[in-house]
Amino acid sequence: MEALELKNRKGNTMTPQIVQFLVTAHLSMVVILLILFVSANIFYKKGRKKPASGIHYALRGAYLPGLISGGLLIGLTPDFPAIFLKAATGLLTLIFMEIHLNHIIGHERRPKFAFLTYFMIVFTLMLGLVFPLGISV
Repeated sequence: MEALELKNRKGNTMTPQIVQFLVTAHLSMVVILLILFVSANIFYKKGRKKPASGIHYALRGAYLPGLISGGLLIGLTPDFPAIFLKAATGLLTLIFMEIHLNHIIGHERRPKFAFLTYFMIVFTLMLGLVFPLGISV
């Protein structure tokens, strides 16, 4: 029995195992990013600057693998407008997360921006659930 192969938009074939690995890697990075963001947020708000700073640097280091893992999934979907919307909101969410933490560091009270950041996180997660890849793995 031949292995099932999937074709991306460029016509290249990918096995379901590769696609499943890419999806799992991206979901894992999303979870890691959320854990690091929440941890840094809590430590900064409690005034524990040293551990918060370390976690914040780890979060900054995790941005790139998160972007790369999401970027690798862009070519795998047949629905380009949906994946473009997901990519744009994901990038905006990472930007808002960084700005929000920098506001906390500078002791600036921006409750509207904090609400917008939390809203963008939830909105991006909802888009990830509503607009699946369009591939059955």
